[in-house]
Order: sequence, then structure tokens, then C-alpha cells
Amino acid sequence: VQGRKKSKYYDIAEDIEREILNGSIMINKSGDVMFHSNNTAKSRRLPFHMGASIVKTLSSLIIYLKYLASEGDLVIIDEPEMNLHPDSQRLLAKVLVKLINHNLRFLISTHSDYILREINIMIMASSSKLDGSDAISQLGYGGDYKISPSDVGAYYFDYSGHKTVSVKPIDV
Repeated sequence: VQGRKKSKYYDIAEDIEREILNGSIMINKSGDVMFHSNNTAKSRRLPFHMGASIVKTLSSLIIYLKYLASEGDLVIIDEPEMNLHPDSQRLLAKVLVKLINHNLRFLISTHSDYILREINIMIMASSSKLDGSDAISQLGYGGDYKISPSDVGAYYFDYSGHKTVSVKPIDV
């Protein structure tokens, strides 16, 4: 990825680094993924595998967004809440909606009430009754942090049988 052109999602990846990681993910000259915490000296960089679990969880998404992401891509994330504090789960949900509004598509599986609630708030913020209200803007749900219910699909996977799974749509 060294020397590679930045993707149009580079700035959003930096938002994740700043708001959730409080540091930055980079690739050194030999191709190793490194983490630099904003709380340490600039020269102090750790291989990402020596960083906190949150760094390991988000580093691949950040590298993808910085250098590889293209408009219209489908990104599949299994349990994005893994190793994330509830506040970070909420921030990540906001970032995912922002990315959707910038023409990336996501398929996520989650058990997180925090992520589901945050997405629900952003759906409600897009309703004609609330859209443009001062309260929505003051709470930080204006612009990129709204999503239409028609842009969201939710499904329940029922494992009630021993060898079968049924997929049931859930109203959004």
C-alpha cells in the first residue's frame, strides 16, 4: 500500500483513528502495519498486533478505507462491536452510516444493542417530522448521520432447527 493513491474515504478513516483509536494506523516501508498512539512520542510506533484489541479490530477497516475502497463496494463485517467500548460502538455506527451516505454498502452481523439503537436514531433523524430540527442537529445527527429506512434491511436468523436456519425480515 506504500506509495498508493489515497481513496476518497481517507478522511473518514482518519475520523475513525481520531475519534475511536486516538492514534493512527500506518504501513511502514517494509509493509508492516503499525500503530501510533496520540498519547506517545511521535517516534514510538507499535506493530498493530502488539496494540490493544480495538486496534486489531479496526486496523483492516482503516487500511481498506484509506487506500482500497471504491464507490459502490460491498463491505462485510462480522460483529463490528468486538472489543469496542459502547461509546465506540455508537461512533462506529455513525461512521458506517456516513460511509453508506458516501456510496459504500455494508452487510454487518451484530449482537450489539448500542449499534442497533444508534442506527435506529439515525433512521428517526431522517424522518420528515424530525429532519432539519434544531434538536437533531444539536445532538449530532444532521447531514451524513441520517439514513432512510429504505436504505436499511434487517433480518433475524432463526436457528430453531438442528440443521436448518430460517431468515426472517424485520420491519425497519
